[in-house]
Amino acid sequence: THTLRYDVTACFLEGSEQTRLLVLIYVDDELFLRYNGDRRSAKPWACWIKGHGGDETCTREAENLPKEEERLREMMADMINQKGHDK
Repeated sequence: THTLRYDVTACFLEGSEQTRLLVLIYVDDELFLRYNGDRRSAKPWACWIKGHGGDETCTREAENLPKEEERLREMMADMINQKGHDK
């Protein structure tokens, strides 16, 4: 068996409407793909997985991340809005 882990860091800069997003994807605790939301680009990191479906997996994950980014940004905005109402 193998593990796939996503580490998502989203930062909302106070006074700005900009949310910064960084997604790191690990396969078996080894960095596989890095997505930078500022640049909206994904960069593969793991050459070891090539020939084992790695290229297809990397392409699929890279294509899905911009869609997920929009959902994460909306969720972050909702949380910040809710926090403002709780004060």
